[in-house]
Amino acid sequence: MKILLVPAALLGLLLLGLSSSAVSGPSFAVSPAPARQQVRGIGVNLGSPTSWGAEQLLANVLPNPGFEGNLDGALIRVASVQGRFITDDAQYLGRAAGFWNGGRYSVRSGALAGVEGRIVTSDAPGSYQRLELDIDAARIVPGDIIAIHRTGTDGLPAEWWYQNAVSGQVQSDPASRRPGGGGRQSLRLAPATDNPAGVISYLDALPGRAGKLLPLTGKWRIGVWARATGPTPSLRVSVLRQGSPMLFQASVQPTSTWTFYEWDFSPADNGPAGLLEFHLDTAGAGNQVWVDDVSLSPASADDTGFRPEVVDTLQALRPGYLRDWQGQLGDTFDNRIATPDARLCARYRPGVNTELYYAYSLPEFLALCNKVGASPWVLAPTTWSDDEWTRAGRLLGDAARRYGFPEIVVEFGNENWNQLFRAAGILDPTALAAVSRRAFELMRSASGGAPLSFAVGGWYGNNSFLAQAAPGLPAGTVQAVAPYYAFTLPAGKTPLALLPQLFPDDRPAFAQIAKQAATYGGEPATYEMNAHSLGGDATPADVNTVVTSAASGTALIYRVLHSLDAGFSRQCMFSLAGFDTFRWTDGQPVRLFGLTRDLATARRFRPTGLAVSLANEALVGEYHRVMASSAASQGIMAAAFRDGARWSVVVASALPQESQITVTLPPGSKLPSVVKTIMSPSPLSNNEDAPALTVDQSMAVPRLGALVIRVPAYGLVVALP
Repeated sequence: MKILLVPAALLGLLLLGLSSSAVSGPSFAVSPAPARQQVRGIGVNLGSPTSWGAEQLLANVLPNPGFEGNLDGALIRVASVQGRFITDDAQYLGRAAGFWNGGRYSVRSGALAGVEGRIVTSDAPGSYQRLELDIDAARIVPGDIIAIHRTGTDGLPAEWWYQNAVSGQVQSDPASRRPGGGGRQSLRLAPATDNPAGVISYLDALPGRAGKLLPLTGKWRIGVWARATGPTPSLRVSVLRQGSPMLFQASVQPTSTWTFYEWDFSPADNGPAGLLEFHLDTAGAGNQVWVDDVSLSPASADDTGFRPEVVDTLQALRPGYLRDWQGQLGDTFDNRIATPDARLCARYRPGVNTELYYAYSLPEFLALCNKVGASPWVLAPTTWSDDEWTRAGRLLGDAARRYGFPEIVVEFGNENWNQLFRAAGILDPTALAAVSRRAFELMRSASGGAPLSFAVGGWYGNNSFLAQAAPGLPAGTVQAVAPYYAFTLPAGKTPLALLPQLFPDDRPAFAQIAKQAATYGGEPATYEMNAHSLGGDATPADVNTVVTSAASGTALIYRVLHSLDAGFSRQCMFSLAGFDTFRWTDGQPVRLFGLTRDLATARRFRPTGLAVSLANEALVGEYHRVMASSAASQGIMAAAFRDGARWSVVVASALPQESQITVTLPPGSKLPSVVKTIMSPSPLSNNEDAPALTVDQSMAVPRLGALVIRVPAYGLVVALP
C-alpha cells in the first residue's frame, strides 16, 4: 500500500477550487447526540484453512500433521419412533448401514433434553437414517432434535495422498505413537521389493490461474518424528515445486526408538508457479518406518499457530471482530481444543475426503484474536452436549479474563435456515430457539460472568425464520443476517455500466430487520457480507472486473454504513482470503470472496480489504449519524465517530462522478486534521496483478468551521483526528 503525502497548501487549492468534473455541494451535518455509545471496527470472517488455495492460514502448512482419524457429527430431527428406534426426517445423513454403531447421542430438545447414551445399531432403510438407541425412546417424539457423534480410526488419514497404499504398504497404526504427543496413532510405511512406500501433501494447487499462493520465501523449518525396524531403514524428506529444481531433500536412518528430526532451510523458490509437494518416503523390502507429527512451517512463525502473513494482514485490517466459521458444525469440544498433533479431521455431511476438513483450534483462534486486537466471534457446533456447552463456557470465560476481551460473540451453528447445512442444522425455528436457548444458558452459567453475547443466524431474504424463532430466544440475543448483494450481473453491459449494481439501497430491509430484533429485545448484526455475483450471464472476465474494482471497496463500506445507520453495530465481512470461487450458472471461477487476493505476502489487499482497513481507522467510539441537508446528497453515505474529543468521518460515494461535500460537526468540535482517500486510475482499476490503488494522505482544510471533503467517483474518503 503506497501512501502519498500531499502538501497542505496544495490540498487547500484542491479542496477550495474544484476541477470542472466535480459535482459541487451536498451539505451534511453531524448529529450532536450519538446513535450508539460504542461501536467496534468492521469484523472479518477468518474462514477455513485450505492447503490448495489462498486460505493457507496455519503456520504448519501441512494439514492433519498427526495422521489422525476422522470425526463425524450430525443432527437427527426425529420423524418417527418405534421402541428403541428413531428415524430422521430428511435424507441428509446418507451413511451406510452400521456407520454410527457404537457412536454417542445427546438429546437436545423435548422431554429427554440432556440425556446422552450410546448408539447400538444404525441402518438406512431407503435413504433415511434409522438409529437404535440404548434406551426406550417412548418419550422421544417427532420433531425432537438429537445430536450424534462417531470417531473412526479406520482407513488412511485424510488430507494426505499415498504411494502404494493399495497394497497395504501404508497403514495407520494406533499401537505405535511418538512419546509425549497427544495423538492416537502414527503412520506405518512398509515398502516391498521394487515398491517404495510414501506419503505426500499437495499444497498451493492453483498455479494455472493464480500463480504462487504459498511461495517458500525466507527460512523454513521441517520437523518429523520417526522410528524404524529392518535391515537398512531410511526415511527421505523432500520439498519440491513442480517445474522447478528440488527445494529441499534430506535422508535419515531412524532407529527403533522414536526420535525427532528437524531441519532449517532457505529454499530458492524463484522458479515458475507449480504445485508444491511435501514427501516422506522409504524403500527396501523388510524395512518399516513409522512417522508422526510432521511440520513444514516458516521459522518466523509466532505462538498463535498462524502464518506471519495472516497475523500481519489482520493487524493492518484492524478488525473489530474475527469470526471463526470453518465448517465445524459436527465437531466436538474436545477436538475444538485439541493440539495440532491430536486434532481429528471432522465432517458433518456424508462424503469422503471432500467433506473432511482439518481446522484451527479454539485456543489458537482466541490467541490470534488477542494478537490482532479483535473480539472473538465463535461459531459453536450445534451438535454439542450439555457438558460440552458447559466446558466451552468455562473456556471462554477464562479467555475473556486472560485476554481482556470486551466481548465474545457465540453463534449457534451457521445458517440453520439453510438447507445446505441441514445435516447439522435445525430448520425448524421453534426447535432452534429451544435448543440454542438451552445451550446459551449452560454456557453463560459456566462462564463466570464473562462478557458473552449470543447470536443466532437468520435469512436476510426471509425475515420470517428469525421472526418465528425470536420469541423463544433469550433476551438480548443477537439476530444476525448475511446481506450479500449484486447476486446477478447481466450480459450486454460494460463493466462500467454494471458498477451501480454494487450499490443497492437496502435501507428499508435493514430497518425492518432491526425493528424485528428490537421487538424481542435483540440486536441486529451482520455475520457475513460481500458482493455475491455467482449468478447472471455476464462473462467471467466482466464479473472479475466488477467485483475486484476500486468501486467494489467503496460499495462494501457504503453497505456497511447503511446497516450501521439501521442499528447493526456488529458486522463481519466475508472473508479474509479467497482467490476465487465457482459460478452457479456455468461453473467458471470468478474472483470472490477474499478481502485479500492471497496471503503469499502480507497485506495484498483487494479494494474491499483496503477499504475495510481504511474505514476501521475511523470506526472507534460513539457513532453519530450524518444528516443530509438536501436531496442532492443522494448516492453519498457518511458517518461520524467520536472518541473523547476526537472526531472521524467516513464518506462513501455511489456516484459516477467526482463530488465535493461539506460536513458540519457539532459546535465546539475539533475538526479532523487528516484526510485519507483511496485513489485509482479509474473506478475499474484493481490490485490483482499489480497494485494500482493508493491511499493519498493530506491535511484537512476547513472552510467556515466545516470540513470540506472531495470524493472521487465511486470513492471512499476518511477524515481522521
